[in-house]
Amino acid sequence: MNKQEFLKKITKHQDVLQKYGIQSLSIFGPWAANDVEEKNSINVLVSLDSSRESFELEAAKKDLEKLLGVSVDLLTKHALPVSLKEKILHEAVLVF
Repeated sequence: MNKQEFLKKITKHQDVLQKYGIQSLSIFGPWAANDVEEKNSINVLVSLDSSRESFELEAAKKDLEKLLGVSVDLLTKHALPVSLKEKILHEAVLVF
């Protein structure tokens, strides 16, 4: 799967992800740079509805992995390491 196929799948299933309170979703790392190898996990950054619980992220992660067929690293902006936050936010590609 390449970046364009990934973006299509995510956009097509945006409603599934929003049921977990995901308001926005971006990708970063190799997938955002379109430097993808099949073994790469997808780095996903999400913003959650403030009324949602963080434990819902695990269910969203599992649904994403099932949908995409690859491992997913799912983070919120608040969970980003301070030392990498600026770099990640700069390279992140907004999907929705």
